[in-house]
Amino acid sequence: MINFKEPLDALVQINDLRGNLPALEKALPDLLEAPDKTKSRMALDAAILALGEICRSKQEVNPGIEQLALSDDPRRRAMFCHVIGYAGDNGLDYSGHIMRLAKDESPEVRLRAIQCIQRLRELGMQDTERILDEATRDPDPKVRARAMADHSF
Repeated sequence: MINFKEPLDALVQINDLRGNLPALEKALPDLLEAPDKTKSRMALDAAILALGEICRSKQEVNPGIEQLALSDDPRRRAMFCHVIGYAGDNGLDYSGHIMRLAKDESPEVRLRAIQCIQRLRELGMQDTERILDEATRDPDPKVRARAMADHSF
């Protein structure tokens, strides 16, 4: 069990698991709970990297990670976008969720989805220009700015 109450302990525990897929998969429930268990950005980032590593190593969609995209909690939906952005080319299995989250009710989720789309665009994901173009008209100024920075005119 990962000790998220002590952010440095959590960071060390997660980093010790990296590169060991069976151990990472065993820790998946703890990693998925990171948004609820820590206020530490460092520990949350370590959990995101570990989840991304799980995504990259698998050829199929991970139901636990997919549940982040379907959560009622915007922090979890934003975490999903981070994970898929980190997963890179294997994140394409999750592209439908990312496209949907680019239109999420939460500005933070939309911002993270646009960042992820930019990363996936570099890897050849289709239909990103339309989504980025729509995001340039987003009501949230941070989302608009990110979309304009990522959008090639």
